Parts: sequence; structure tokens; C-alpha cells
Amino acid sequence: LNTEETIYNALNQFFYCYLTERNIEHTLASVTEDIYSIGTGNGEIAVGKQEFRALLEAEISALPSPIALESGVVTIAVSVSAM
Repeated sequence: LNTEETIYNALNQFFYCYLTERNIEHTLASVTEDIYSIGTGNGEIAVGKQEFRALLEAEISALPSPIALESGVVTIAVSVSAM
């Protein structure tokens, strides 16, 4: 797989677990411990996996029903620096 395909697959997996499965553990398995998450609502900021877990728990508790995820054309701009 090339870089674009790898990123697309990772994002697709994350959003499937998060939106369609509504599975916190599977969603968290897709992120690193040092995640930074900025949501769309007031106070929806998480720094680190534990804060992100709290956001997921609150959201899924408030909206437990699956959200349809449709694949479409996604354009990804990626800058990869050598480590």
C-alpha cells in the first residue's frame, strides 16, 4: 500500500468504529496515547487517550445509534517527514 491508501484505510477504520459500531474500545485501538482531538462543540477538546475516552463515552451515551458511514471520494493532503 502507498501512503495515501494507508492513511485512507486508517481513517476509514477509525470512523467505522466510531460512527457505525459506536464501539469505544475499537475506536481507541485506532489512536495513539498522545492523541489531540478537537470536536465541533464547546469543550470538545481532548489531549491524550483518557480525555478522548471521556469524550467518546459522553457522545455515545447521548447518541448511541449508529451513524451511517458512506465511502466516497476523499482527498488527502499529507506531509510526511523523515524520522
